[in-house]
Amino acid sequence: MKTTTVAVLAGIAVSLFAYIVLVERHQLTDIELEGRGARLIERFSQRRVQEVTVERGGERVVLVAQNREGDEDGEEERRWDMREPIEARADTGAVAALLGALEWAEPRRKFEGVEASELAGYGLREPAVRVTLRIAGEAVTLSIGNPDATEAGRYAMLDDPTVVYVVGDDLFEAADHDAEHFRNRELFPDVMLAMNEITLRRGAEVTRVERDTATEDETWYLREPVAMMASAQRVRDIKRTISSLEATRFAGADERLGETFLRFESQAKVSDDAPYTPVVLVVGAPCGEHEGERYARSGEDGPLCCVREHDLEALLRPAADLRELRPITLPDTDVQAIDLVAGADSLHIEDRDGHWTYRLVRGGAAAVEGDVDPDAFSEWLSGIRALETIDAESVPESELGRRGLAQPRATLTMHGRGSAPDHTLSMGGSDMRGVFLRRDQELVTLVVPTEVEDHLRVSVVHFLPRRLIRERAEGLAQVVTTGGSAQTLERDGDGDFELSAPFMAAADGAAARDLARRLATLEAARFVAEAPAAEHGLGTPRLTARFRFDGPLADDAEVEDAHDDGHDHGGEPSGPSAPPREHTLRVGAATEGGAFAQLDERREVFVLPSAVVDLLDRPLVSMDLLRTSRVDLEGVRIEQGGATVDVTHDGAFFVARGQRIPEERFEGVLTALENVRGERATYGVSFEPVLTVGVTRDAGANAPQRYTLRIGPAGATHTPVQRADLAATFQVPNDRVAPLRDFQP
Repeated sequence: MKTTTVAVLAGIAVSLFAYIVLVERHQLTDIELEGRGARLIERFSQRRVQEVTVERGGERVVLVAQNREGDEDGEEERRWDMREPIEARADTGAVAALLGALEWAEPRRKFEGVEASELAGYGLREPAVRVTLRIAGEAVTLSIGNPDATEAGRYAMLDDPTVVYVVGDDLFEAADHDAEHFRNRELFPDVMLAMNEITLRRGAEVTRVERDTATEDETWYLREPVAMMASAQRVRDIKRTISSLEATRFAGADERLGETFLRFESQAKVSDDAPYTPVVLVVGAPCGEHEGERYARSGEDGPLCCVREHDLEALLRPAADLRELRPITLPDTDVQAIDLVAGADSLHIEDRDGHWTYRLVRGGAAAVEGDVDPDAFSEWLSGIRALETIDAESVPESELGRRGLAQPRATLTMHGRGSAPDHTLSMGGSDMRGVFLRRDQELVTLVVPTEVEDHLRVSVVHFLPRRLIRERAEGLAQVVTTGGSAQTLERDGDGDFELSAPFMAAADGAAARDLARRLATLEAARFVAEAPAAEHGLGTPRLTARFRFDGPLADDAEVEDAHDDGHDHGGEPSGPSAPPREHTLRVGAATEGGAFAQLDERREVFVLPSAVVDLLDRPLVSMDLLRTSRVDLEGVRIEQGGATVDVTHDGAFFVARGQRIPEERFEGVLTALENVRGERATYGVSFEPVLTVGVTRDAGANAPQRYTLRIGPAGATHTPVQRADLAATFQVPNDRVAPLRDFQP
C-alpha cells in the first residue's frame, strides 16, 4: 500500500473519531429513544439531561448537572448545582423526582391546530410553570397552564404552540416548586470518608477527641477534658450526625445566628488521596417560632438555616459519655495473640494460621503447650469486654502505686492482627467497690467487679477445647459404672444394648442410645481447674464410668452429624480401622450445671453436664420388663391378703374356679398387665409385697415363660413393683397397678 493511501485512511479514521467524540456522543441515540413514541417528550434520556430551568411566579431556578470525572454518561445519580436564583448545591433527589416525572409523562389528550389567540384560555400564554430542558445538546420547553375543563389534569404545551396536551396533575406537582425545594438541605453534602480530630465547644465546656492515625481501625482518644480512650461507637454517632444533618428551612435575610450554643470543629477528607480540610458547624439561638429548632450554619460563611435540636443529640452528650468504659475494645477477629503475666507465671496464646495454641510457664518449671479452643477463647474475651465498669477516675501518676497499678498483680497484653493496635490491661488492687484496672498508659483507673480476677488468672482452663472425645455413637461397645447404680451395659451382636450386671436383662434402648451419643461426642460444660481440689470431690469419686469404643475412628463431619440429630444410626461405619479405645470418667461433687469430673489421665477438672451425669447415675434397665401382651397371656395367679385367685385361658375364654370371667370384669387386669411400665428404677429390693401376680406366657412369647410381679404398698403417686427374677425395683404410677389390686373374679 502506498504511503499516500495510508495517510488518507489515517486521516479519515481521525476525522471519524473526532466526529464521534465531539458530536455524536452528545446526541441522543436510537436505543435511548426506542419505545418513547407514546411519551409526552419523545426525545428524552434522563441520564443525558445537562440543564433544567424551572420558571414559576416570577422566580427562575436553574439547575446544572455536574458530570463525574471520567464517567460523563454513567448511570449513577449525578451531582446537581443550582446556578439561579443563588449559587448552591442542588438536592439530587428532588431533581431526580422532577426528571422522572418528565421522562414517564404521557398525554391524556391532544388538541392540534390551536390558534395563538386560544393559548390564553389554556393558561399557556403566561403558564403557571415552564420547564426548559437541555438534553444532549437539544433544548425542549414544557409549559403547564390551567386545569383542563374536566379538572382531570392540566393543559400543557411543548415547543410547538399549535399543539396542546392534557397531562396529569402529578407532572404539574413535580414541577411546581420554588428554589428552596430544589436546594440541597444537607449541611455537609460531601461524604466524609475520614476525620482525624473532633472538637465540641459548648459554653465553657470543651470536648476534644483525636483518632489514632497510626492504625487503620477506628481508635479514638479523648484529649479534653480527660485523657483516655474514647468510645468509637459514640464518635461514630457524632460523625453520622454531621454527615446526615439537614436543614429544616433556610433563614431569611433578616434572621441572625444569635449567641453560639454549640460549635463543632473537625478535619476531614472526602477521598483517600484528598487532603484533610476544616469542617465547622456553628449552632446558635432558637430558630424563631419553630419550637425544637436552632439556627445553624456550616462553616463560618455558610448559609444560615434551621436544624432540629433532636438531630444534634450525639453532639450534646457530656464528655463523660464519650469515655470508653469497656476494659478491652479489640474485636475478637483483631486479636492475633495474648500474653497474660502474673508474677512468675505466664501464658501465651497465639493463632498460627487458624490453629490456636497455648504455652504456659509456672515459675521456673518447664513450659507446657497445648491446643486452645477458639470458641472458648472468644467467650473469655467477651467476658472481660462485658464487665460493667463501676467507675472511671482520672488519677495522677503518683496514685497508681497506691492502687496497685505501678506493679500490677496481672498484666494482659493483646497483640493486634495486621494493622490492629496492641493494647495492655493491668490489674491492681481493690477497694469496697471492686478491682482497679488500667488500660495502656492512661492515667485513668477503671473500677470493675471482682470477677475480673478469675478472668485474669494465669490458667489454661478458660481456653481448653471442650470437646473431649470424638467417636461414633455406634462404636460404643461397653460401659461399666460404679456408684449408686453400678451396672454394666454392653452392645449385642444386633447392635442393641443389654445389661450384663447387676443381672442379665434388656436395657432401656432410648436411654442407652442417648448415653452412647453423649459419650461419643463428650463435651465439658466448662473447665474449672488445672488440678483437683478437695471441694471437687474427686479424691473419692461418687461414681466412675469406664467405657470402650470399638471399630473405625470417626471423622469430624460424622461426629458433627451425630451430635446434631441426636440419634445412634447403627449400621456398619466406614473409616480408618483402629484398636479399641478405653476411657475412664470420674465424677465428683455436684455443681452448677452438672458435676465436677476428670477424664482418663488428664489433671484438669471440668464440669460434666447434668444430662450425662443423670444417664450414668440411673439404672439403664428396660422399663418394659414388667409388661405382657394379652395375646401372649395363658394364665394369672393373684395372691393378696391370704386369698389366691387363679385365672387360666381355655383357648377361648379366661376362666376362674371353673367359671368363665365376663370380659368387662377381666379387661382391667389385661390392660394393667399390658401397661405396667416403670417410670424409674433402682437396683435391689427394699419393700415387702402386699400383692403378687404370677404370669404365665405362651411358649412362643419372649422369655421368661413364667414370672412373678411383687407389688408393694401404694405411695402418693407411684407403687413399687419388682419382677421376682430381677433385682430391681420399678416405680409404676398407681393407676396402672390399681386394676390388679382391685380384681375380683
